[in-house]
Amino acid sequence: MKYTYKWIDPSDKPPFTKRIRWTRGTFSGWTPPTGLVNVPYAVFRNRASEVLIPLYDLTPETLAAIGKPPKASL
Repeated sequence: MKYTYKWIDPSDKPPFTKRIRWTRGTFSGWTPPTGLVNVPYAVFRNRASEVLIPLYDLTPETLAAIGKPPKASL
């Protein structure tokens, strides 16, 4: 299954365009809250790598498919 998330193309000036991108792995769990905003990250794993995507960048469809993080990690 492909999972989607929001991506803003890196740029030093506007307009900042938002795109929808797809993961290339399977969902393997949540991290504890971390980072500058202190939110949990969804971990998507494939044979070669892992992709960590913050909770606020996941699309509603992906959240419905994988479920929200456990209350202990919020």
